Amino acid sequence: MKVNEYLRKSMVHTLVVSFLLFVGIPSSYAENDNKGFYVGAGVGQADHKDNCEEVFGSSCDEEDLGWKVFAGYKFNKHFAVEGGSVDFGHADADIPFINVNTLEIVVATLETKVDGFFLSSIVEWPIGDKFSVLTKLGVIYWDIEFKGSDLPGAGELIGDEDENGTDYFFGLGAQYKITENFFLRAEWERFNNIGESKIDLSTDIDLISGGIVLQF
Repeated sequence: MKVNEYLRKSMVHTLVVSFLLFVGIPSSYAENDNKGFYVGAGVGQADHKDNCEEVFGSSCDEEDLGWKVFAGYKFNKHFAVEGGSVDFGHADADIPFINVNTLEIVVATLETKVDGFFLSSIVEWPIGDKFSVLTKLGVIYWDIEFKGSDLPGAGELIGDEDENGTDYFFGLGAQYKITENFFLRAEWERFNNIGESKIDLSTDIDLISGGIVLQF
């Protein structure tokens, strides 16, 4: 079995087991004011870390605006499950080619755009009454789209590709309580092996974001 395939299945099993454990937590431990449903959103910077290493280009931009929306359920002050949608923006690389008709060097632009859906388990450690730190482990179903420019006289040097897959991610964060139902959250998340594709182009993506959480 391939390593990545094994990791994906392991992450899914971890999430399922975590969910069952959370549901089975004794009520005497879980009954507190912290449990309940919540929704949130975050925005920040997405860094497509390996894109410029995978292609030979005269210039490359690996960073773009990233954002996410999510919903979750807190079983108690320590454990939660969370799912949502994330958009990592796009990365661009200008790649020089030789026009076989004119023997001139021409430049094509390769754009990769990535988004996806995720599910994660969260472990949270309160520090005092208002501040807490959290860790997360989850899986993402990603979709990556490759777009290339057409060059006159040279034909289509880069085709359009669209593919998807599943991989794991993890993250660290901090949360601050403004009111009983309103929180500020800051996070760093690492999404692994996004786009390990038939065109042999993959990258890890870091998302650093700040956002809000509303608990019901």
